[in-house]
Amino acid sequence: MPDSFTETTKISFGQNIKNAFSGMIFGLILFLLSFVILWWNEGNNVAQIYKANFMEKNAVEVSANQINRENDNKLVQLSGKAITDATLSDDIITVPNAFALQRTVEMYQWQENVSEETTDKLGGGTTESKTYSYKKVWSEDHIDSDDFKKAGYNNPKFPIESAEYYAESGKLGEYKLTTKQSELMNDYSEYTNLPQKSEYKIFEGMYYKGYDPTSPNIGDIRISYEVVPSGVDISIIGQQNADDTLTGMPIKKNSAYLQMSGIKTKDQMIDSFRKGNTFFTNLIRVLGWLIMFIGLNMLINPLIVMFKFLPFLSGIIGFLSRGVVFFISLALSLLTIALAWFAYRPMFSIGLLIIICALVCMIKSKFKPKEEQIIVE
Repeated sequence: MPDSFTETTKISFGQNIKNAFSGMIFGLILFLLSFVILWWNEGNNVAQIYKANFMEKNAVEVSANQINRENDNKLVQLSGKAITDATLSDDIITVPNAFALQRTVEMYQWQENVSEETTDKLGGGTTESKTYSYKKVWSEDHIDSDDFKKAGYNNPKFPIESAEYYAESGKLGEYKLTTKQSELMNDYSEYTNLPQKSEYKIFEGMYYKGYDPTSPNIGDIRISYEVVPSGVDISIIGQQNADDTLTGMPIKKNSAYLQMSGIKTKDQMIDSFRKGNTFFTNLIRVLGWLIMFIGLNMLINPLIVMFKFLPFLSGIIGFLSRGVVFFISLALSLLTIALAWFAYRPMFSIGLLIIICALVCMIKSKFKPKEEQIIVE
């Protein structure tokens, strides 16, 4: 059975027009969605900044080895070695003294890859070629072979799924740790001390279910484990409670709680939190702009398709229109960010508005028709 084949489809000019207008609906949805994403992102950024400022101002650094009752219902910062005697089990293995146990199950499966190539033809039609190829991969997610273009590449169902298990209790000095703290720990290390099981082979620190782990077949399973052991260092900013637990303190549109790996001071934790928030905010800003750019391109796509009867002209129109869309989407994205920030950072918003005005002026001057010169003899 060949592992790849190519399917070629000829699409008429009329069908291209129809497809382009149908795509406008999805383009409009993406365009509107981009405003929601950008607006939400700025609001979330403001909330995270408020959270960082609140923790910086109100958190009191304390020792984990001694609880001062005067700090009850107050925000405290502490760090130390987290200890637990919890035993975690997934019915295959049992791990003592662990805060978290993570089981990863992978199956050897068929994966379908599709590569597309579109060629414009004189007269507005196009030829679309799709090449479907199939390869075997290890994947934690089930790949649905029912959706494959070609039959004969069948993936079985998973007999066992990936799973996570967490300790319900522990100690950080004199403070009690709960399931929430266990779930937030991320100091995972490979667990390879696997007991012998009749239904599994042990290969490279993993359980293997199949005939030959060096030459896997479709449907073979491998199971690996990671564990957060007792004795890891953590740092927490949270509300000290009368029952010696640490929880989030309700604040404006948020909850003041922060947990990190390692021994860190309050300033180190807040600085790391701020850097992470800045990175995440900028990432969503770029994503929001990209969604807007794609949506606007889909909205103007019918105009480009109408010129496909002359491929060279269509390419020029497409290049120019996408250039305009780039500037428009950038200007609208910055405007959305400016409006969302206006109440919180007016000076920052004014700076963005200046950039938007500059972009608008650039577009206007670029596409302003030249004035006709009148020559008087």
